[in-house]
Amino acid sequence: MLSDVQDRIRRFVSGAAGTSLQKLILRASSGTLGVKIVGAGLAFLMQIVLTRTLGAAQYGIYVYALTWAQLVALISAFGFSTASVRFVSKYLGQNEMSRLHDYLAFSRRTKTGISLGMGALFAVIAGLVYAEAETQTTFLIAALLPVVQSTLAVRIAEMRGAQYVVAGYTIEQVVRPVFVIVCMGAAAWVGWAVLSYEAMVLYVTGTTLAAGTAIWATRRVLPSEAQSESRSNTHTARDVARATWFRTARDMALIAGFNLILFRADTIMVGSLIGTEAAGLYAVASKGAGLVAFVIVAVNASVAPMFADLYAKDDRDELQSVVTFGARLILIGVASATIFLFAFAAFLLSLFGPEYVASVPILRILLLGQLANAAAGPALLLLNMTEYESVSAWIQGGCAVLNIGLNALLIWLFGTEGAAAATAITMITWNALALVAVYHYLRIDASFVGINVER
Repeated sequence: MLSDVQDRIRRFVSGAAGTSLQKLILRASSGTLGVKIVGAGLAFLMQIVLTRTLGAAQYGIYVYALTWAQLVALISAFGFSTASVRFVSKYLGQNEMSRLHDYLAFSRRTKTGISLGMGALFAVIAGLVYAEAETQTTFLIAALLPVVQSTLAVRIAEMRGAQYVVAGYTIEQVVRPVFVIVCMGAAAWVGWAVLSYEAMVLYVTGTTLAAGTAIWATRRVLPSEAQSESRSNTHTARDVARATWFRTARDMALIAGFNLILFRADTIMVGSLIGTEAAGLYAVASKGAGLVAFVIVAVNASVAPMFADLYAKDDRDELQSVVTFGARLILIGVASATIFLFAFAAFLLSLFGPEYVASVPILRILLLGQLANAAAGPALLLLNMTEYESVSAWIQGGCAVLNIGLNALLIWLFGTEGAAAATAITMITWNALALVAVYHYLRIDASFVGINVER
């Protein structure tokens, strides 16, 4: 019986793509998922080490400064952390080394300029706002993060575009936490009372080591021709290309900002309209539902450069096959995780404390939203990896506004369950719009059904 079910699943997934692509996607997805799980475990361990070593007061200063610095770092990357996946994959696939060189030079230079400006602004504001010496010092050290963290993000994106997905995520999610854990653990072992700004020094240093590793890795994996001087493009051609690169990165930055609203507005509005205790209960359920997104991230990371490459080659049949194969992998993974979390929701939430069992309805509503998200396949990603990132930005921008409005209404009517319903409805809406947009512009079915795949 079990073998029959396994055979049906195998036929359902493998009917969508050629054998070589299946193996490549499965290997990259499983590797990325494994790294994400290890990274989540290391991040959890790092938080335990930090809270135990710093104490509540010092940890509060540290995490508050870190949260703001990471937000500024996200802005500093200016969308190149996504755009680089698309353009590196495209130019490598077309063997346009001169164009790839120009793009790398432009994206890195633009990102560096923005991140230096944002980091300096962050430091000036922190120096004016915080008078207490320790808090001010912690923020001033954190002001270095926008430069190094945005560098890390963009270099990892370049590796992903060159099909080194697992290696990129390993650098990002293992090097930094391991460094911080080892150093903080050593400090605790010798009895050194670490303060918030000293912990921030360790975090910035760990991020710098990871960024340095990523810089070294990109020099190894990208062709040497792409890292030498540009030879053939005219100034006019480069100016046109730069306008396209900048516009794409701008739209990607807007999409990242809208995503922050889409996935954070519910918790913030629960805290504002109901109270901080309700926000805490909601946040735990939200993070629990977010676990299933590990599967989506893992599969999307492996197929994103393929989308850009196949679209650039105008190979629509193969693109449809890869999209359908990825969509079916996502659905199977998310559905399996959803069934498990749905069934054991009460037990899992009770691990955080008996009061969190009240969040079971919230978790289940959010899981249904994630399941709908999975069923739609990588529709938004497909828009971002082709020439339609502006369409994706409009969809997510509109849904961000919808999400805020629905939260205001449904929280007033139904409390925290209303916030979960607002988020789930928004997920369904943006995926439905993305499916329609993909079919309209690309004539591709991005869902798990794959109705256009030739058998």
